[in-house]
Amino acid sequence: MRLLFLTRADAFDNRGGDTVQLEKLGEVLRTRGHVVNVSTGTRFQWDHDAELVHIFNMQRIGETAAQVRKMGSLPIAISPIYADTTSLERQGR
Repeated sequence: MRLLFLTRADAFDNRGGDTVQLEKLGEVLRTRGHVVNVSTGTRFQWDHDAELVHIFNMQRIGETAAQVRKMGSLPIAISPIYADTTSLERQGR
């Protein structure tokens, strides 16, 4: 199966658990013969022949919604990774 993994724009600059989950799942799926391509953010060029899209993270719901819209009618799986970072934002992270 050909898969497209989508995640937040800064997933590889500001690594988190969602990045680790994406990488580890990709590793396992590749060992089982699946093709996994990874794109980030919402401005990616989508030229993959994916059969399924897996979106990681709902931290930035606007970004996630834009990714879903861009995928049209392709089947989508979402790992709804979310953490309330309100207190961190108030403290300037």
